[in-house]
Amino acid sequence: MGRIARPLGAGHTPNAVLFADVDIFRVRARRWHTLKTMYRIMTVCTGNICRSPVGEYLIREHARQAGLEVEVSSSAITDYEIGNPIDTRAGRILTARGIDPSGHRASRFVAEDFDRYDLILAMDTPHYLHLKQLARTEDDKAKIRMMRSFDPAMAGKNLDELGIYDPWYGQMRDFEYTTELIDTAARALIAELSATPQEN
Repeated sequence: MGRIARPLGAGHTPNAVLFADVDIFRVRARRWHTLKTMYRIMTVCTGNICRSPVGEYLIREHARQAGLEVEVSSSAITDYEIGNPIDTRAGRILTARGIDPSGHRASRFVAEDFDRYDLILAMDTPHYLHLKQLARTEDDKAKIRMMRSFDPAMAGKNLDELGIYDPWYGQMRDFEYTTELIDTAARALIAELSATPQEN
């Protein structure tokens, strides 16, 4: 299966752009709390069989534990794996955590997903840049965040430092490592959504 290489110069996205993404997320989160509607999240990676489904299931599980109603899905920026189940290695890790990912089937991100979801989480830099290119409006662009940008330990980091690398080429330890990165970000995301924001 092919994979998309990290584009040169990806890390030169100004921090100001990433900080703006954070501010817009907080505004949207306040609006969501006010409207009391179900918040809709999509995670995105290359093939939708490793990182993004792990993100989907972990976000959903942490939301369940927090008593937070959210809709979570995942997709790919390519059609390499459309219709395929989650990678068996990723599946084993989720199963060990008491999560059943057997129903997952890979799908591709389409522009209309910007209309369906409130927050779109890119797993790595190429996914973030690809989604920004697909965005039709500034409102679409404002929905895109790097998954790991929610990790408090990554605050203030450049775009090229926020990527979660593809474990598909590696061994189980690579899947375990990326799962921990995703899990930390997922916990922080749900904690932020669970906190009732105050308007200034």
